[in-house]
Order: sequence, then structure tokens, then C-alpha cells
Amino acid sequence: MDFSKIASPYATVFLNNKVEDLEISDEGIWTRGGDFSIESKLVISAEGTRTLLAKKYLSFELEREHHSAGLRAYYEGVSGMDEQGFIELHFVKESLPGYFWIFLFPKGQANVCIGLLSKYVSQKNINLKRLMQEVIDSPKFKHRFKNARLQSKILGWGLPLGSKKNRPISCNRLMLVGDSASVIDPFTGEGIGSNVHW
Repeated sequence: MDFSKIASPYATVFLNNKVEDLEISDEGIWTRGGDFSIESKLVISAEGTRTLLAKKYLSFELEREHHSAGLRAYYEGVSGMDEQGFIELHFVKESLPGYFWIFLFPKGQANVCIGLLSKYVSQKNINLKRLMQEVIDSPKFKHRFKNARLQSKILGWGLPLGSKKNRPISCNRLMLVGDSASVIDPFTGEGIGSNVHW
């Protein structure tokens, strides 16, 4: 089986391919990549924060006052996790005006994150990795991380917030969704809600 192309009754999935360009006309829209070219009537872009299509056709630019810088790490052995898997959002003095959150992953792991408005991080020259460790070591959390072990690299990511009014998220034959459309909740840093319980 050729795993670079998986067909189903609902969609054809191209793996290990990257959209490199898009051409929109009155007749349709052409999506092109390394070894494919597809014509369609509509494209829904779920490319995430680095969306090529939004930049090309909707003039998206990084606006630090509507963007959060975040760090994510996976830990094992964090105590006090909610048995039903509810996400914890903490607004503590070390991370204000941002947030610190913890949520349960499979096999007892925890996704531990911190986020701050990019404008604030830039103005104050904040080291997010150091700040995240300060929160973990603070009296509120140090007992919960006493036996915790870091299971991954601490990675940074941009969170485009839905705090800007009247941001265009569609044009002729093109629609943006998710991070591409900058619709992350500016209060919690969350995207699509989930009721999944591990």
C-alpha cells in the first residue's frame, strides 16, 4: 500500500506533503504542493499558526497584542490531578498577565504549559522557560511537582488569539479555521473544547 495517499469514502489524505501555493480564480481554486495539484471549489485552511494561505490572501501578520507566546512540557508524576480529567487554569502572580495550565494526558502524564501575551514578553524581555520553572517551584505548586519527571523537551509555540474584532477569516473560495483563523480563547488559551476523559 502506498501510505503517501490514503483514500476513504469521505476524503483522500496525502501524507508527507506540503501545500506550497494556491491560485484562486472565478472558476475554482488550485492547491499545489511537491507532487500534487488539486482543483476544487473551496479550500478550508487548518494550517495552524504558520498559515501560508492567510498571509497570501488575507494579509495576516503577527500582531503581538493579539498573540500569546506559550511553552509546553510533558511531565510524569504530577500529583493532585483531577480524576475526571478537567483542565486546570491557574492565574498566579508569577505568570500574570498570563496563565499557567495543567491537564491530564493518557497513562498519568500531564501537559504543563505557560502563556503570556507576546507584546508583554517582548517589552519585558521575559524568559518563559525560567518563568515556567518559577511557577512550578512556587509554594502553590512545588508539592505537586515534588516527584514529577520531565518527559519531553520544553517547546515553544505561538497562540493566535481571537481578541481582534473584525479580523477577516475568509475570502473568495477560501475559509480559515482554528489557529489559522486566530480564534484561540484569549482568556484561557484554549481552542476547541473537549469532554474527553482518559
